[in-house]
Amino acid sequence: MLANGFSSARPSDLLDLSVFEIAPIALVVVKGEGPVHTEEVARRIREAFGLQRTGNRILEHVLASLEHLAQTGQIEHDNDFWSPIGRDLKAVRDRRNASLPLRRAAMISPAEYQLAITSIISGAVAISREDLIIETARVFGFDRTGPDLREAIDQQSEILVDLGRFHLDGDVLRSGGSSMLQ
Repeated sequence: MLANGFSSARPSDLLDLSVFEIAPIALVVVKGEGPVHTEEVARRIREAFGLQRTGNRILEHVLASLEHLAQTGQIEHDNDFWSPIGRDLKAVRDRRNASLPLRRAAMISPAEYQLAITSIISGAVAISREDLIIETARVFGFDRTGPDLREAIDQQSEILVDLGRFHLDGDVLRSGGSSMLQ
C-alpha cells in the first residue's frame, strides 16, 4: 500500500496508471520533501512500486503528473525542482547520511544553495569565495567539494550578487548590495 492509498499488485502497474492517478502520489512526495528534483520524485514513486530502475518512460510519466499538479496550482517548480505552493525553505538539509543520489550537487535546489550561502555570508559579514564554497559544502554535510559542487555554489553566489543581495569586492563577498569600501 502506498502512502496515498494506492496498492501495487505488480510493478508494471505504475505505467498503467494515468497521469491523474500518479499525481496524488507525486504530491505526497513533493509535500514531504520539496524542493525535490524530478528524478528523486520518480525514484521515490518507482521504489514504492517495487521497480529497480527509473527508465525514460517512468520519468516522463512522473514529470507529466508533476506538470499537471503545477498547472492545477498545487505545486510550483524552479527548473527541475518541485515545491508545495507558498512553502518557504526554512533550513538547509544535511546530506551527510542521505542516499547517494541525493548527495549529488545537481540534486540540491537553487533555493537551498541560496539559503545556505545567505546564512553563511550574513553570519560572516564578509567571506572569500573559496571559504564560502568550503563552508557551504560543510552546511550540506560534505567533507569535500568536487567540481560539480564548487560550480553550483559559485553559480548561486553569483546569482545572489546579481540580485543585489551581496556585493563582490575582488574575491570577497560582503553583506548588503553595495561595497563597504565606498
